[in-house]
Amino acid sequence: MKTFLGFLVATGVTLGAFGLRQQESQAQVLSGQDATQRYSANALLLALAREADAIVVGRVQAANSYWSADHTLILTDYIIQTAENLKGVAPATLRLTAEGGEVGDIGLVVSDEIKLERHARYALFLKNTAGRFTVLKGAVGAQSIDAANAALRVDVQELKSVIQTIAKEQKHENQ
Repeated sequence: MKTFLGFLVATGVTLGAFGLRQQESQAQVLSGQDATQRYSANALLLALAREADAIVVGRVQAANSYWSADHTLILTDYIIQTAENLKGVAPATLRLTAEGGEVGDIGLVVSDEIKLERHARYALFLKNTAGRFTVLKGAVGAQSIDAANAALRVDVQELKSVIQTIAKEQKHENQ
């Protein structure tokens, strides 16, 4: 029998007043005054794209879960092969580390962390801190391209359009 530990993280997954899609539970995470108001996926993509230092389309080549050095957390390293840089520049191969995963019969689920499927493709919204890339806004910064559920799938052409919109806005701001 496997034992799963779970952590629901209430901070870090909201983004302004936008409705955010959480990959694992397929639930809407909403913030702001009116929790019944839902915003389009384009608004989410636009907000993430503005904040990201880099946006890449990549495929998960490997995932390896292990105990932290002090044996208090399970971590998972994901190796991502970058297929396309949509904004900024990221390495051809990315190593992303997230809290959560399975080691033996013990699993750890962290609600707002990325949980990527091996061999699946994602649009990754990345933050670059001193040459170390991390996924922006946890799970919402890793948008599936291959998801069977259309509500959880991002269209790369739509994302490219959003990035072009941002580039045009920035061009007008700089004039």
